[in-house]
Amino acid sequence: MHRKVKLLDVELVKVSLVPFADTMIEKYHEWMQNSELLEETGSKAMSLEEVKDIFFTYQTDPNKYAYMLCDRSLYNRENPGASMVGDVTLFINERLEGEICIFLADTHYRKLGIASEVIQFMISLCGGALSLSKLIAKISENNLASQKLFKKMGFSEFARDLDMREVHYYYMLSHSFTF
Repeated sequence: MHRKVKLLDVELVKVSLVPFADTMIEKYHEWMQNSELLEETGSKAMSLEEVKDIFFTYQTDPNKYAYMLCDRSLYNRENPGASMVGDVTLFINERLEGEICIFLADTHYRKLGIASEVIQFMISLCGGALSLSKLIAKISENNLASQKLFKKMGFSEFARDLDMREVHYYYMLSHSFTF
């Protein structure tokens, strides 16, 4: 088991990364009802209760981490949910490899370099404070934009899951850099 590291708010150039908070549940639940977003991410619709359960596991499970991505120009600590544009999650396996998922729910925030900035930060976090060996991204075979992004960020393809219709990429953290 991995020891849980407390996540703090992080100010990047384009977004603020904010740990999940109760004020974010409603908006996240709305996202989990959007059929286009669900298809892009390979997710299933979730009830409000399921979203609450997920928030709880991200706060307590030492092998799960999540940041909400908030527009820096709109971010307000009192109501971070109002500026949410997506999220980034990390699942740590027994080999100390992290599976990263990044999700920009608000399409207006895509193709602005936000995902690249967040991935760079996560590489630094995972190779540093979390001491992971490798990052893995499992991307829908139809999500060519995400595949291109992860390749651009230095990830290499290593497998295809025909049943799940995913392409798997990895990044060795021994080559990571500080952010």
